[in-house]
Amino acid sequence: MWTEYFKRAYVFGFDKDDFSGVNITRCTIVRGDVSVEQDLIALTKLVNRPITILIDDASHASHHQQFALGTIFPFLSSGGFYAIEDMHWPYAKQEPLGASKTREVLRRFSVTGIMESPYISANQRRYLENNTESLTLYDSLTASTGDVTDALAIIVKK
Repeated sequence: MWTEYFKRAYVFGFDKDDFSGVNITRCTIVRGDVSVEQDLIALTKLVNRPITILIDDASHASHHQQFALGTIFPFLSSGGFYAIEDMHWPYAKQEPLGASKTREVLRRFSVTGIMESPYISANQRRYLENNTESLTLYDSLTASTGDVTDALAIIVKK
């Protein structure tokens, strides 16, 4: 779908499952775990250039979303977009008890300018705080999931 939407882009997918047998024009799917820093860093090395648009549509678990944001955001190009979608329904089976929900973390960040997350290191927090141009939260258009507020985040890098 993304190669159809972004007609001139080369798309990198990232998934725990093996898609090595899938062949999509202008697309490489990398096998990895969003909760493993080495896997995320390996993805950025494979891309081998600043990332213009990153769409996090992975596990939908808050701790994974926050961990990936802290790890990958520095690899975004200046003016690049980092999107996190489906924040309104974190995947409960993967969600640690008492985990800070990503949309709550980002709501606070948008008000205070301080990134508070147990899944983002102090250095990553400072980097996000100092290098975020804007953060916009959007409601979901799917009303079947209950609370649809702030389901999508678009973070623009300075």
